[in-house]
Order: sequence, then C-alpha cells, then structure tokens
Amino acid sequence: MQQGTRVPVHVCVIRRHQDGFTPTNSPNIGRFQEKSHLVMTGSIQDLDGIESRSSDGRLVGRATRLWPRGSPSPSPPEGRTACAPYRGQVCAFLLLNQTVLVRPPDTLAIVEERVRDALSVVQDSPDLSQECSEFAAPGICLSAFPPCGAGGEPRRICRDECELLRDARCKREHAIALAHPILSQVELPVCERLPPVGSPEAAGCLRLGVPDVAPPRPEDACFHGDGAGYRGVEARAASGRRCRAWSRHGQYARLARRQPAVLGGHAFCRNWPGEGRPQPWCYTASEGGGVQAELCAVPRCHRPLLWYIWYIVLPCGSLAVLALLSAALGCLCRCARRGPATKPSADTKLTVVAEKPRTDPELAADPPPKPQAIELELKSISFREELGEGQFGKVFRGELSDYGTDGAPLPVAVKTLKEDVSARTERDFEREGRLLAELCHPNIVRLLGVVQRATPRCLVFERMSGGDLHALLVARSPRGDGAAGPPLTEQHLLHIATQVADGMAYLGTHHYVHRDLAARNCLVGDNLTVKISDFGLSRDIYSSDYYR
Repeated sequence: MQQGTRVPVHVCVIRRHQDGFTPTNSPNIGRFQEKSHLVMTGSIQDLDGIESRSSDGRLVGRATRLWPRGSPSPSPPEGRTACAPYRGQVCAFLLLNQTVLVRPPDTLAIVEERVRDALSVVQDSPDLSQECSEFAAPGICLSAFPPCGAGGEPRRICRDECELLRDARCKREHAIALAHPILSQVELPVCERLPPVGSPEAAGCLRLGVPDVAPPRPEDACFHGDGAGYRGVEARAASGRRCRAWSRHGQYARLARRQPAVLGGHAFCRNWPGEGRPQPWCYTASEGGGVQAELCAVPRCHRPLLWYIWYIVLPCGSLAVLALLSAALGCLCRCARRGPATKPSADTKLTVVAEKPRTDPELAADPPPKPQAIELELKSISFREELGEGQFGKVFRGELSDYGTDGAPLPVAVKTLKEDVSARTERDFEREGRLLAELCHPNIVRLLGVVQRATPRCLVFERMSGGDLHALLVARSPRGDGAAGPPLTEQHLLHIATQVADGMAYLGTHHYVHRDLAARNCLVGDNLTVKISDFGLSRDIYSSDYYR
C-alpha cells in the first residue's frame, strides 16, 4: 500500500445495551460473523501497510496504521496509569466517546497498533470458529482498552463469560493466541484474577452476551422444583457452614460443563437436572478437613394466594356443574319411564377390599444411625452478651470461631447449663441436645453443636438476624412507624406462613410435637427466612411485652 492513499473501509456497528454489547442491524454484521472479518468506516489518509507472513510465505495478517502520520496520540501523564478518551479507529465500533485505561509506558497509539495487528491476523485466520467469531473483536478490544468506571477503576469482562469463552467456545483460539507472536502482544485477561461474579468488585463487569451464561440474580430468595433454575446468592448450607467456591473443587471443569451456573468463582448454592438432589446445594469443609456436599438453607417458593383460591374454586365449580348435569339426566330418565324409580334391593351389600400389607425388604433392615451433635471446643465460643435465663441456665449471644471455611466468626445463641443442677435436669439437658441434633430443615433453627466435656456445658444454636416473628409483624404492620421497612404484603405473609407450615410438617413426619407454636417462637433471618425455634429457646432470647 502506498503512503498518502485514501482507503475506503466499512463498519461493523455495535450498539451498547446496559453492561453488554449487542450488534445492530448493520448490513455488514452477517459478513463479520460469517467470515470473521472486522472492518471499519470512513477513510484514513497517510497510512502504512504492514503484512505478516508465515515461514512458508502464506499471508496471515495485513494491517494498517490507524493514527495519521505525525498526529499526536492521547496518552496519560508520564509514569502514571490514567483514563483517557478513546480517539482511535479500530475499536471505535465499541468504545467511541468512552474513556479507557492507559498504562505507561504505553500510549493509546501503541496499544492501538497492537490491537490492529491482532485483528488483522484474526480476520484472515482459518482457525477462527463460527461460535467464537462474534466475540473475538469485542473481547480483544475490551482487554486492550478496559473502559473506566465512575471512580476511574477499569471495568473488565465478567469472570463467568471469561471462563466460558476460554474453556469452551474459544478454547482452541485462546490456546493459539497465547503462542502467536502478534496475538500474544495483546494482554488477554487471566480469568482467575477477575473478581468472582456476585461480589461487590464485579458489580460493574462487562457482559458480551455469551450464550449459556447464567449470571446471579440476588432477587431470587427461594427456589421452585428441585432448584435447577435458582440463581440467588445464598452461600451457606443448612448446617450453618459457609459454602466453598465451586472453582476450588477438583472436578470444577466437569461441573461447569454440566451446569454453567457454577462458573465465575462464586460459592452460591446451585443445583441442576439429573444431579439427584432435591434442592440447591454446595460443597463445605468437613470436620476431618475434607470436602462434603450439603443442602443449602434456601426456602422453597410458594404460589400466590390467588393461585390456591383458584385451585379450590375450579374443582368445586366442576363438581357443582357435574351434580346439576346428573340431576337433569335423572329427571329425564324418570320422565321417559313414566314410573317410580326402582328402589335398590335391601339385600344389596357394600364390599370393602382391604389392601394386603406389603412386605418391603428395605423396611425390615436395621434403621440408619441417628445423627449425633457435633462436640465443640469451649474456647471456640466467645460469650458477648447475656440475653436471659431459661429452664437450664443463662442464654448468651456469642460468636463461634473455626466453624466455617473462611474463618469468619459465626453469630450464635448459646444455651448453658448452670452448676449444681439435679441429675434429672442434667439428663433433660443432654436429651434435648440429642433430639435437636436429629433435626435438619431450612425452616427449623439448627443446633450447631454442644459442649459436654467442659464447664459450662452448652447447646450452641444458629442466631437469626431479624429477631422473632411477632416483633416483625408488629413493626411492619400497616399501623407501624415504617422504621423497620414497608408493611408486609399478602404475598409476604403467605411466604411466611408456608415456611412455618413446612417446618411443622417436617416435625410431624419425625413424630415431634412442638407444644408451643407461636409467632414469638419463630425467628426471622435474611430475605424473610422464617425458622421455628426449639422449645422455649426464643422465649429466653427475645424478650418483649408480648409475654407480660
């Protein structure tokens, strides 16, 4: 190419939509996707032509200089990383009128030439697959020119999309790029260094619209069915243990292929069809230092009250219509016979067929051993505040260390056994610990462990952040002052009631009788999660005028 010539080039226009980038209806979009060509609009003068050939002479890339010769290029102050307005051409389809990050000693012009050379190689490469082609140019541009956020921090590609492109859609192309002398000049992101999706640091990450990616949805507070569609941000098992990041598991690549929702370095509870688990789950650290799978404390969603009303009205209406039709048909039959209806014989008998008892060899086997309460070290419990005194002794607000995988203290309620108690009281205390250890349900307050080998002896329970249900209903009633939040809607109340019903149904199936179910004995956590407390514990912890 001669210098000083005018080169016509065309554009592949891309419209920005929220945090992603979506192609517009440009006539060149099909050509870009079909042949993996990246072209631009306008005419540029005084360009230098550069060709890149392989060892056998085959042309593998052709590039043109995108800054006019002799014109200054924007750059940050010397020795300092800064944001500068993008004035280039090669990525204008994506970054026009945006500020991008520049790292000295590079300038926008230097990085622009690297990107131009890389895209020239990409557009002529026979190794670029169809499914990767639409993300090649945007991925290279956003990696080389990270847009600046409101505070000047660079905005990167979201980690889950980065992993899916690297390990699936563009796996072969990514491996070639790392070893290519021209493509390797563009700094591609290291997915593991990107912040996990769902974290505050990843709030402004850029999405390219990669298919099959399932970003977290913080508004998902419950799950339907087996939880395969759950995308919430719950990261704690029903036992209270914190979930481990999916990426820390040895079979992470296999899990990601089966369920892309685990991509992104997060630790949120997930499930997928064919896994065989009834609800979202995660991996936690076991007592022996290993890893175990546990069900999560995510409540099940329930349909609105109107759905249940319709479910009742429709069958009743159908039965009424059927009864009317039957009566009308009977009248017609009587009129046709013109005689009295035939009375049934007095000798008519009803036969009841009793179902034969079934013999199941599995039912004859020995029952599985009952779960035992975890023995905790007294030194791992920090007693913060005395909350009251119950049947066995004082109840404290405290923290439990060395329980989760992240090392953060876990808020707990500690029920202690006072000294010099009778042998019967001591047996009742031990029996309560054994019974509560058998209960494991998202709507039952969980016994985390016991202290039986030190003084004072303790029962350690998870502590709910929202207090008791009675206080919540009063504070968020239509007559409340609004300090605790807006009044609860009908759907909120139904959600609360169904959780209590689920917990009581669980107790019933395990042959337990609560004896004192009331709003004061139901505790509330995040996202209106309601759990039934053990017998009398909430009365000890949450005192109010309700009991006076």
